[in-house]
Amino acid sequence: MEMTGTIIEDFEKTFDKTKLDDVLDHAYEHSDLSSVEVPKDKTQRLFFSLLKMIDFECFAYDHAPEGLTLLNVKKWLVKHKDEIKCEPPSMLGMFAGAFNFLAAKKTQ
Repeated sequence: MEMTGTIIEDFEKTFDKTKLDDVLDHAYEHSDLSSVEVPKDKTQRLFFSLLKMIDFECFAYDHAPEGLTLLNVKKWLVKHKDEIKCEPPSMLGMFAGAFNFLAAKKTQ
């Protein structure tokens, strides 16, 4: 099984198919506020969308798919951080530290 399927399947298993579809659709929201193109690859689009939700503070404004929380999304992203290849949704978010949680060392 290729890695792409594994990551998508893991998200679906962890959260569910409806949330997966909602998150993938969410990647295109606020596109006018970002100069970064939404990745065509489904797995990278998933990562991009989740990072964008964190960057644009969608959880704070109840603008994230129902049932997803900032904490459970961050935990899921940390679990798969080595597979994230997409550009950050915004440089401002990167410089402001929105993605610093991904730089932390894994603890077992």
